[in-house]
Amino acid sequence: MQERTKTVIKLFNGKVLDVGCGLGEVAIESAKNGLDVTAFDLDSERLDVAIKDAKSQNVKIKFFKSDIFEYDSKGELYDTVYLGHVLEHMESPKLVIDALLKLLNDDGKLIISIPAGFAHYDKDHKYFFCDDRTLEMMAVHWINYLIPQIVLQNNKIVGVESFINTIKDIKYKLNPVQFSDSKYPSMDFIIEIKKGEKK
Repeated sequence: MQERTKTVIKLFNGKVLDVGCGLGEVAIESAKNGLDVTAFDLDSERLDVAIKDAKSQNVKIKFFKSDIFEYDSKGELYDTVYLGHVLEHMESPKLVIDALLKLLNDDGKLIISIPAGFAHYDKDHKYFFCDDRTLEMMAVHWINYLIPQIVLQNNKIVGVESFINTIKDIKYKLNPVQFSDSKYPSMDFIIEIKKGEKK
């Protein structure tokens, strides 16, 4: 199990929705921990792998193929909604968060994990999230940062706190977490938004 998975599932409780579940590691480990898990992804091939792995490990998960904005919960609400390494791929991350908050119980929480900075460079990323202080330094000393030209042309670089603060009336926790279980150490921002708590 990846360090990232261990870290985020400690924050989960109750009925869990894994949004953009990919190959299903987080969903499967959550179900092994006794949580009631629903998961969906738009990629059929990855979803098939997740379904097979869950079956081989004898865990029960409700899997669906869906887009975030088209997911039909049939009125079901969740205690925990998890979005892992998905937000940075979205054209409108604020709309994604607004949509997912609607799937929570009144005291539910939205857990978001996003790669910090440029460590996970991917041409499909629409956004790169930096801590606000780093972004300020980059603005002052831009010429000293060797960032691929494609990043500057096709992607938005934003301060994670500044971005979250654009979402009205939410209270959040933001934790940068470093992982060392891969060839190259990496860092995520893990954001915890509790629906029932406001600024």
